Amino acid sequence: MRRTDVRFMFFIPCLIALTVVACVILLMHQMFAFTHSYILEEQHELQEAVDNFIKSSSSLIINKNFDEVNKKLKNLEVGISIFDDKKNLLASNISLNDVYKEEEPYINSFIYHINVVNAKHVDESRQIDIKGRKYYLRTSMPIDEMADLLNRTERNIFITFLFGSFIVIALSLYMFFKVRNPFIKLQKSAIKISNGDFSNEIFVPADGPFVQLSLTIYKMAERLKSQIKELQKNEDFRKSFIEDISHEVKTPLTGILSSLGLLKDFVKDSQVPPNIKKCLSILDNNANRLDNLIKQILSLANIEDLSMLQNKNFIKFDLKTAVENALISCKSMLVESGMKVNFQISESVEIMGDIILIEQAVSNLIINAVKYSKSPVLDIAVTKIDDKAVIYIADYGVGIAGIHVEHIFERFYRADKARSRELGGTGLGLAIVKNIILLHGGTIGLESELGKGCTFRISLPCAAD
Repeated sequence: MRRTDVRFMFFIPCLIALTVVACVILLMHQMFAFTHSYILEEQHELQEAVDNFIKSSSSLIINKNFDEVNKKLKNLEVGISIFDDKKNLLASNISLNDVYKEEEPYINSFIYHINVVNAKHVDESRQIDIKGRKYYLRTSMPIDEMADLLNRTERNIFITFLFGSFIVIALSLYMFFKVRNPFIKLQKSAIKISNGDFSNEIFVPADGPFVQLSLTIYKMAERLKSQIKELQKNEDFRKSFIEDISHEVKTPLTGILSSLGLLKDFVKDSQVPPNIKKCLSILDNNANRLDNLIKQILSLANIEDLSMLQNKNFIKFDLKTAVENALISCKSMLVESGMKVNFQISESVEIMGDIILIEQAVSNLIINAVKYSKSPVLDIAVTKIDDKAVIYIADYGVGIAGIHVEHIFERFYRADKARSRELGGTGLGLAIVKNIILLHGGTIGLESELGKGCTFRISLPCAAD
């Protein structure tokens, strides 16, 4: 799994955190909007109450009948303090302090006490004129209940924020210790298994959501280990059996070939019936076919053994040299068939590998073309594409049907079985080529069309500079 997939698991706590913050912001906004609306409403009520008081008490104030004014003030729900133009208190129904004696700050202004600590009342100071005489009013409306409600709301929002933060932190810790860490360890174990490495034990957490999954992967890995050991045991037995049989057959076959050689020499100088010569020719032909088959089997087994080695003894060499050596080894066959070879190389291309095996792969493809293509020309080209060395081997003969192309590199597969037997084919030549290319970390492909020929494309990693 990619790193972004692991990070995605933390989307849930992040989403919860964003939701909590958004809710807190929304609640605070609504609270401030409500507070502002409420204060404006209280301010409006306070103004109306003061205006009504002034209308009903202006004659008493002018006549300086402040005892009656005080009586009227006691019946009001709002607090009012009346000062003369020298800021001397004339009447009041609220407790006073020295701040009321300050002149300018409280003239024609509202003072709101709505914070958490002092949210108790809404105040207004104004200057009034009654029949040419100036008076100053200090008015106040209590909002104790609303202030308590706002304080409780603010406290609840803060508690909600703390609770949400706690949930986010707890969930993040859970995701980190119970989800992320076990998941990453399990992921690493699964990657090693997918790469064929069973050396490490599968991590199984003591608890959490991945316990059952870890146990399942652990059991699967143990079963795979057992099956791989059994398969390896069978493969070793198969290889050993093939090699033993091949060697056991090769020993008497060598004697048979030697004896046939002596008999052929004797027949040349002797008068023997034609049917005897024909029998000797059949024996010699089939003995050579069997000898070639055994060599191919042993060669394929050797290449498969090399592919199991971690550190292959590869050297840097030029592909031009390998192709030229392959052409030299096939020279007599090419001359005998009359096939013309065009070899082109655009630049020096070096790879890391076993030059003898690469020569063998190219030789097998050339021999295959000579035996089966019936092409008058064979084009061979070596080039470099990006960081790959590419070999093209193309003939213009009979070609191969599409249904055979995907199987052509399989062991013992023959596109034309009758013609292969007639020409002594084993069905292992292209399988050997594919295994050699795979051993070098490359790829091989075939493009073919009946009646137009075949083009083999070998791609190999270039050697580092």
